[in-house]
This record gives sequence, C-alpha cells and structure tokens, in this order.
Amino acid sequence: GTGAMTAAAHCLFEKGEKVLVAEAGKFGERWAQIASVRGLEVTTLSAPWGRAIAPDRVTAALDADPSIRGVLIQLSETSTGVQHPVREIAEITRNRDVMLVADGISSVGIAPTPMDEWGVDCLLTGSQKGLMVPPGLALLALSERAWKRAEKVAPSCFYFNLLRERDAVRSKN
Repeated sequence: GTGAMTAAAHCLFEKGEKVLVAEAGKFGERWAQIASVRGLEVTTLSAPWGRAIAPDRVTAALDADPSIRGVLIQLSETSTGVQHPVREIAEITRNRDVMLVADGISSVGIAPTPMDEWGVDCLLTGSQKGLMVPPGLALLALSERAWKRAEKVAPSCFYFNLLRERDAVRSKN
C-alpha cells in the first residue's frame, strides 16, 4: 500500500508542487510524509483521530490557495475506521486543476467506491485488507485526467514509474 501511495506521489506531481493532505489518523500522516519525501509542498488539513475531514474545509483550503494541485486522502482511515466524504470532496476537485488521490487500502472491496462516477482521479489499494488476500500486491487506477497529468510529470522514481508500466502493458497487446 505504501508503494502505491509513493507511486501516486511520484507520478502525478512534480517536485515543488503543493498538495493538501487530509490528516486524521496514521495513514493521513503517512500521506504527508510520502509527499514531503517527494519534495511536494504539503498543507495539512487536520482533524482529530476518528473524525472525518469536512468537505467545506477542503473547499476553503483550495479557495485560499489556488496553487494546490492535489488532495491526498483516505477513503477509510485504517487506523481509526473513519470514512472521509470522498464522494463530496471529488465534487469539489473535479472542476478544478486539482487531482484527488484516494487511498482505498482499507475500503476497496468493502465499501462502494465507483471512482469514475464520483470523479476520483487516482484510487489505490493493497491486497491485505478489503481484498482479503496475502499482503504484497498494490493496485492503482487512474482516471483519464490523471493519465494526462502523469504524462506531463518527469519520471522521478525508477521502480514506481506508472507510465513505463502502462506502456509495457500496451506493447504486449
């Protein structure tokens, strides 16, 4: 799962870009750490552990700083079980130049997550939680909008290079 989060940070954002991180538990904190290591400028939107991030706070943060290029959030914060209102947050981000990257590690396979319908740009998960298979497999899905953005981001990570993987899969077909 952390590998999928790393891939999203490296493939969707350029070093120095700003992201808004929903931090309401251990894995929100992990988003902030991964984004910082990537060299992103992190603005955190905090809530007490066990509380969801309110969509109006996301709107206010994006309105206050239009240079923010991404919102990084969990569908379900694994450490507390709280479910963030990702569907409502997607309504805010999809009409802006802001990627919505949702960690679904503890919710994909458990809770409905129609990423295309909602407008989530990148949905990631790992095998060990909701999919109930052994750990070690990470899965990412990108919207068309996210793939277009990824095509403009210079590769910064050899192992987690989503464009290279996409192109390898396409060349086999």
